[in-house]
Amino acid sequence: MKDTRVDIYHGVTPIKVKPYEHNVKYYETDQMGIVHHSNYIRWFESARIDYMDQMGPVALMLIGMPISGSIGHGIGLGLISYSVLKLCTGKGKDVSVLTYVISVIFLVKFFLVA
Repeated sequence: MKDTRVDIYHGVTPIKVKPYEHNVKYYETDQMGIVHHSNYIRWFESARIDYMDQMGPVALMLIGMPISGSIGHGIGLGLISYSVLKLCTGKGKDVSVLTYVISVIFLVKFFLVA
């Protein structure tokens, strides 16, 4: 399957985000099937929320690395927040089982080992 994600940062490690896709609903068009312009604001807001859902764990990871003083803790914080975010928003099926396993390992490391 082709990777449809887009690079938003072309540095050493590019950040890839999934483009926002929206299927036009019937009630968003007129009788000739033309989309009404008043729907654009709603779609922009929906795309912004989708982007923030993708970038939230990355931001937590980048903030958590210098605060904790460890790259591993920052990556663990990003993985745990990503898993929790997807579970709480009802998109838990989008996350692989391996991501959940690694998140649980980081949780055990943070609470039982430290």
